[in-house]
Amino acid sequence: MEPDLGSNDVKLPYRYERGDGRIKHCWNRSEAGFEPCGHGQVGKCANTITDDIAQGLLETGLYLSADMPDESESHPEEIFNVYQGVIYVAVPTRPSVSYHGYPYKGRLPKRLLDRLRTRAMDQDYESQFKKWTKTFIR
Repeated sequence: MEPDLGSNDVKLPYRYERGDGRIKHCWNRSEAGFEPCGHGQVGKCANTITDDIAQGLLETGLYLSADMPDESESHPEEIFNVYQGVIYVAVPTRPSVSYHGYPYKGRLPKRLLDRLRTRAMDQDYESQFKKWTKTFIR
């Protein structure tokens, strides 16, 4: 059974936080990608993503209900969204307060992938989404 998706009917109350001096997920290219590093690969955001765009993606993001910790911690472990056909994930920098995001690769439940595909189509980035998922999503 597929896990339920968190609702985004109401804006998520979290703040995007790049982090002081954080450059790990930034580069000077206009497209997202991955760069080799000592521990595998690091996701690099397109340089066209401003803090305001990142905040909007965070506020309207989707999460798996199964990713919600117990009631004492009321924040999702990961929040997903799509921008220009690329899937991004945000993870807590300060739990229950702020998140930092980067391009995503790996496995996703079909229901979440379908919702992200619909968003990409609504934004006229279906072909870019298809290319991203073919290359980076299992």
